[in-house]
Amino acid sequence: MIFRRNQDRALQTVARLLTPPDRMALGSDPELARRFVASMAEAYAQGIDAAIHEAWLIAQPRPYRLADIHVPVHVFQGGVDRHVPAAMGAHIAGSIPGARLHLFPDEGHLSIVTN
Repeated sequence: MIFRRNQDRALQTVARLLTPPDRMALGSDPELARRFVASMAEAYAQGIDAAIHEAWLIAQPRPYRLADIHVPVHVFQGGVDRHVPAAMGAHIAGSIPGARLHLFPDEGHLSIVTN
């Protein structure tokens, strides 16, 4: 697996799929880049079956309604996130009573966490 054999190459390959804010976050913080690659290596250590199953689960109807959530919820969303589009964050925040959407227009999928 590329994430274990050649971490620098793995990071370069994945970075091409990321938005500029995410690439900047990984490029400016070597520890973040190391943890990201280690996390990806662990996630795919036994193959891609679990990732495929997770994608399938995400596409399935949930056994609960978002409207039935009655605890404080804050949705943090990057405006240029390619993995979770801003429309999804807005939908979730709009479907949970009292939820607050915190949209960061210039952040991506990773950079929102680090910035």
